[in-house]
Amino acid sequence: MGIQYDEDSKMNPHLDRFATYRRRWYILAIFSVLCFTQGMVWNTWGPVATSAEYYYGWTDSDVAMMANWGTIMYVVTVFFWSYLFDTVGSRIPIVSAAFCIALGTGLRIISRESAVATPLIHIAQILNGFAGPIALGGPPIISALWFPPRQRTTSTAITTIFSYLGVATAFVLGPNMVYEVKNATDTNSSVPKSNLVFYLNSTNSDEIRQKVGDQMWDFLLIEFIISVVIFLCMLIYFPSRPKLPPSVSASKDRMNLKDGVKSLIRNKSFWNLFICYGASTGVYAAWGAVLNVNLQSFNVDQILAGWLGFYANIAGCVAGVTLGFFSDIFAGKMKISLICMMIGSTVSFLWFTLVCFKYVPFSEASLYITSILGGLFVNGAIPLYYELNMEVCYPVPEGITSGALTMSNNAFGIFFLLLFLIPNIGSLWTNWLLLGCCAACVPLLLFFNGRYNRLELDIPQDVTTVNGVHKDDTNNKA
Repeated sequence: MGIQYDEDSKMNPHLDRFATYRRRWYILAIFSVLCFTQGMVWNTWGPVATSAEYYYGWTDSDVAMMANWGTIMYVVTVFFWSYLFDTVGSRIPIVSAAFCIALGTGLRIISRESAVATPLIHIAQILNGFAGPIALGGPPIISALWFPPRQRTTSTAITTIFSYLGVATAFVLGPNMVYEVKNATDTNSSVPKSNLVFYLNSTNSDEIRQKVGDQMWDFLLIEFIISVVIFLCMLIYFPSRPKLPPSVSASKDRMNLKDGVKSLIRNKSFWNLFICYGASTGVYAAWGAVLNVNLQSFNVDQILAGWLGFYANIAGCVAGVTLGFFSDIFAGKMKISLICMMIGSTVSFLWFTLVCFKYVPFSEASLYITSILGGLFVNGAIPLYYELNMEVCYPVPEGITSGALTMSNNAFGIFFLLLFLIPNIGSLWTNWLLLGCCAACVPLLLFFNGRYNRLELDIPQDVTTVNGVHKDDTNNKA
């Protein structure tokens, strides 16, 4: 069976009631790839916005809406998925999410004609958004079900970063497979022509349209194949839970749905994290989805915008896993880590905005440095938000807790992307709004108070002191 008894549970007199299984790493891997796929499909259109607008006849608001379907469907379905997780286990919701992604990516390759393809693509993005609560809210649930206390934050970080790795992959794969389209007459003759750009003139319009259509179809086909493979793997084997729980807290009964929701509503620490998580990660994700549209105002092309988004997300992935690993080692230090990350993101996006508006000297190097640092600080903080939220809300069921927290990500994202529907609003405001949201999180986190409720059960010797104060004197405030 591949059972491994967890060292952290040896303090418990009933050792035979707790165990970890080697197959937890397979569960983590296959679920991580699902998160990767959902993130990549969600971010399909932003990185190739110029090409999609040319080929399908879309506008900036159409591109924004493709991303916004993910946030809208998240808010609509999050509590349905949370209820399903807590009543039937993890297999049915996760396999169902994989099916939705596979079905949606299949719809996108049915037709190349804009009149038919556009509504099908809208439906596809809705289906992918339907799976969003699983990809974004599932990581802490999988961690709680399968992993011991010393590995929970790290496992949450791994699955979380795969969503953003999928987003990052779309930033590079899209522009390198679907070439940007520019008018030859608008191109500066002194600038070397790119091999990843089609230059449109009066004689090659039909030829270029055919080439863009072929490239777009190939790109969408790759996403479809990946989605189908993941669905089949999960359909064949993805158990709902292990036979024995990995920790004391995992074995305890959770509140029912009604009591859990009431507990969240009354929990001030939860609402603090809800606002901070949504204002930082939600706005940043929406900002990244239209990064190409945003940077067009500053004469930054589709290729450079794609690489900026890619490296920013990769930096966040590395930071997330690193912080998750050290958070498992140094239990009870998540608050100070989050404050540092939000301060770093504020400084980074202030610099980015000043560079874009040329208040400081403009250069590609400055764009790369600031966008990478911004992604590192915002996305790197996500696993900490997840795990700290699990701690302060326990014993509310993980499905409800993670679903409620991640709903804030999408609520803030919806607000951000809907602003594009305001006539003639442009995109110059996007950088300032992101900057303000990150800055607002710092004072909110400074006043955050909460308890590490799960750690008190699982490894009490590590949470006797939190932030240098004895828990008996502070109720173990985070």
